[in-house]
Amino acid sequence: MKGVILAGGRGTRLQPLTNLFPKSLLPVYDKPMIFYPLDFLIRSGVKDILIVIDYFHADMFMKYLHSGKEFGVNIQYKIQDHPHGLPDAIYHARDFVGDDDCFVVLGDNLAFDDVSTQVKSFKSGASVFTKAVNDPSRFGILYLDENDSVSDMVEKPEDPQSDLAITGLYMFDNTVFKKIPKLSKSARGEFEIVDLLELYLKEDQLSYTTLQEAWFDVGTFQGLQEAGFYISNQ
Repeated sequence: MKGVILAGGRGTRLQPLTNLFPKSLLPVYDKPMIFYPLDFLIRSGVKDILIVIDYFHADMFMKYLHSGKEFGVNIQYKIQDHPHGLPDAIYHARDFVGDDDCFVVLGDNLAFDDVSTQVKSFKSGASVFTKAVNDPSRFGILYLDENDSVSDMVEKPEDPQSDLAITGLYMFDNTVFKKIPKLSKSARGEFEIVDLLELYLKEDQLSYTTLQEAWFDVGTFQGLQEAGFYISNQ
């Protein structure tokens, strides 16, 4: 299993902080944001990690993380010239992943569960990690059938019938790099992660795990503040 951290976004929800500084290097309490998804992958047993970054801030990430030796892992970097959605960023990792599977983590997602068992047991398809939230209209939401299997996904539903948010943690088998070229851009001009997951769902190859520990989307000021408060009290 190879690890991929997507940290190439512009961080528009955190402007003006991100006008000159990359979102994933902003501090979350006492460490840069990127430390948390990196630590999550390391705790999951992943040792080879690619970080997808934009060309504006490539040197900043390299100066902080270097080769990953001090973290006990191998870190490589891939520049995404223009952001066109999460599947496009994942596709940038195809040469790095090779014939392996990949664990993709968004650079602004903080998770604290131990999912090493799920990583070791992953065989094929795609697997997402969910978290029950109080405001499901803000997220992509997973719907389950009477057997607790995935039945549908809805992006930011107006009248949500489930509170299971799809977090920015995804495990994909190697067919992901054959599926992504089949996607079309959405109305907002990007390739959407939900559309990619739908391809797996149609093949009955989409599973999920519900996180039990804290999870934060720190791409907003509120999330950044809540995460910092949580970490400071651990």
